[in-house]
Amino acid sequence: MFAPPIHFVAVIAASSFLSATAQAAEALFDGYYRAESDFFSSRSLNPELAEAESLVFDTRHRLLLGARLMVSSDVGAQVQIRALDGAHWGSNGVGLIDPVTGEDIPIEFSDSIDSAGDISVWRAWGEAHTAIGDFKFGRMPLHFGSGIWQNSGNDLDDDYGDTADRVQFEALFDKVFFQLAYDLTADGAINAEDATTSYNGVISYRSETVVAGINTQVRRTPSRNFSLFTVDGAVDAHMGQLALSLEAVGQFGSGDLANGANDATIAAIGTVVSLEMNASPLSGGAEFGFATGDDDTNDQAIKTFAFDRDYDVALVMFEQTLPTLATSVSNATNFGANTDFALSGDAVSNAIYGKIHVGYAPREDHKLDVAAIFARTAKLPENTSVGSGYGKEIDVSYTNSVVEHLTFSSAVGFFLPGDYYTQFESDDISDLSSSVVAGKLSATVTF
Repeated sequence: MFAPPIHFVAVIAASSFLSATAQAAEALFDGYYRAESDFFSSRSLNPELAEAESLVFDTRHRLLLGARLMVSSDVGAQVQIRALDGAHWGSNGVGLIDPVTGEDIPIEFSDSIDSAGDISVWRAWGEAHTAIGDFKFGRMPLHFGSGIWQNSGNDLDDDYGDTADRVQFEALFDKVFFQLAYDLTADGAINAEDATTSYNGVISYRSETVVAGINTQVRRTPSRNFSLFTVDGAVDAHMGQLALSLEAVGQFGSGDLANGANDATIAAIGTVVSLEMNASPLSGGAEFGFATGDDDTNDQAIKTFAFDRDYDVALVMFEQTLPTLATSVSNATNFGANTDFALSGDAVSNAIYGKIHVGYAPREDHKLDVAAIFARTAKLPENTSVGSGYGKEIDVSYTNSVVEHLTFSSAVGFFLPGDYYTQFESDDISDLSSSVVAGKLSATVTF
C-alpha cells in the first residue's frame, strides 16, 4: 500500500486550517538595502610570500525585502526576497557591440551592468492563527537564543541566514511557549530512506525581563544510518541597566557523513555568555565564547563545533579566512582569493575567546565603541609544533543615524597574529607574523 511521505501529510493537515474566506488583503513590508565596503592590508600574514595578498578593497550590495500578506485576520503568508545579495560593485560589467562592424566595444566605454540573475525568493511560508495556536508551513527562517547555532541572518550586518522547509505548530500559554516542527532538510535522490529529516521541539519561559528556553532537534538520514541530536539552551535576562545572555549547544550523533566519512561519532559543544551594561551615555560589556575542537583531524570521533557564520566577534578574527593568498588568475568566482592554506575560517570554531568593549553615546543617534578580543585554540592538533594563541585584535567602530531610516557605520581593526600562525611552517607558507589592518564602511536604508 502506498504510504505518502510525512511532510506531504503534514502540509495537507496544516492546509485544513486555511478555510477562512478572504475579505480583504493587507500587505506589510519591511527590510533594508545595504551598501558595504571593507578593506584589508593583507590577509596573508606574510607580505613576502610568493603569492601574498596585497591591499584588498571591496564593495557589495544587499537588498532584503520582507512582505507579510494577510488575506484575513487569521490567514496569511510571508515572503522574503533577496536581490544583489553579496554582488560586488562593478563585477558584472557588460561590453557593447558595434552595430556597424559587429565587433566588441571595450568595456571601458560601456555604462552597462548586468544584474538579471541577482534576485531570488529566499523564503516563503503560510501561516494560520487558530484558537489553539499558530500553524506555519513552507520555507522559513530559523533562530534561537544568541544565534550561535540557528541564526536567521535578518540583522542589518548579517550575510547568510539559516532556513528550513518545515511544518510548524506553536502556542503561548500565559508565559510558557511551545513549538513543534518537522523539517525536510534534504530530499532523497532515490527514495524516502535517502532523505534527511529533522524533528524539533522548543519550550521556553517568556516574561518582560527574562526569556529562557531549550531548543532540541533530532536529525535522521536512514540510508546512511546517520542520526544527530542537538540540544540548545539559552537565557536572556534584563535587570535594570544590566543584560545577561547565555547560550550553550551540544551536538551528539553517529553514522556515515555525506563527505564520505563512515562510522563517525559526533560530540561537540559550543557556548557563549555575555554581560552588558548601559548607563547612558556610557556602555560596556564582556563576552566569553567556547567551541570544542579536535586534536586528531583524521579521527572518526568528531568534536569540533562551529558557531553560525552570522555570529560576528571581530572584523578579522573568526570573520576572515587566515591566511588568504592571492590567486594566480583572478576571476568572478574566486575574486583573487586563495584559501587553500587556511589555518582558521570565518566562524568561531576550536576556540576559546574573550571580548571586552566600552562605548560612548553622546546622543541617541551617535555611538563610539572600542573592543578588545583575545583568542586561543581549544585543542591543538597532535604532533604539532605551533602554539595555541590565535592572537589579539582591537576594533574601533562608530555608528551615526541622524537621519531616520538611514544608518552609517564605520569600523577599523588591528589584528596581531598569535603563535598558532607565527610558528606554523610548511613547504608553501611560513613566518605568518604580519599584522592585519582592516576597515569597514556601510550605509543602510531600513524600511
